[in-house]
Amino acid sequence: MSKLSTLKSSLAGWSAGDPERGAVSRVVQSLADASIAVAELIGRGDLTGRLAAVVGDNADGDAQKALDIQANEIFIAALGKAPVAVIGSEENESALVFDRAAPLAVAI
Repeated sequence: MSKLSTLKSSLAGWSAGDPERGAVSRVVQSLADASIAVAELIGRGDLTGRLAAVVGDNADGDAQKALDIQANEIFIAALGKAPVAVIGSEENESALVFDRAAPLAVAI
């Protein structure tokens, strides 16, 4: 039977000291961490409020739910610690600039 590995160890092996791959690895890990946080939020359901409640409209004019806003905030916080220059999200009117010198842009 083969040994299972974690995402973190797989990304470390894949990036193997390469700066560009290392940047991608950090972003992928940040996205995974944010995804886990959103899944936990959803799993708590009504304990965290009415996640399906419509609270406004997003930049595209679609109905924006409480979960949309919370998930967006979770992803932005996670990506703010990664080598990301700019983040585009339908939940924001314009792209968020983090670090213009960073090598990656992310759309969520």
